[in-house]
Amino acid sequence: MFGVLSVEKPAPAAVFFARIIGNALPPRHDPARTLINLRFILENEFQDPRVHKHWVLNRILNDTVERDIMQLLDQHSASYTRLPFLLEEYADAPFSLLDQDDHSDHLHSNVELDAWNQNLLLSSIYDQKNLYAMSVNHARNAMIALG
Repeated sequence: MFGVLSVEKPAPAAVFFARIIGNALPPRHDPARTLINLRFILENEFQDPRVHKHWVLNRILNDTVERDIMQLLDQHSASYTRLPFLLEEYADAPFSLLDQDDHSDHLHSNVELDAWNQNLLLSSIYDQKNLYAMSVNHARNAMIALG
């Protein structure tokens, strides 16, 4: 009688664990912080064959930063998806020149605004541009589609 060596196949991943990597937001974030944090996670986080980890690179604007992130992920054989920052799509996102609440044109009015309201106005003007650049829902939808 011949002995048969039985090798168990590893169980398929029971959990899909995805993370989004986005752009640093200076001055809140040091641009190098993303890479430092990613390296720490890849070198120190637990490994479990039941958990499939995946990274979503969310419209990284800086090509050098994006390349460095992908190289680090490749060095650790980490799974990832790249959602590119497309300048044409960003350019197509409109400026919002009318106030979202009262539909008035504060940009061209003679009303003097304090610093707080000037910042609110600037934020609302760039709203669609910022939504494209940060694109959290787009990245979340990509994660759902992946796993």
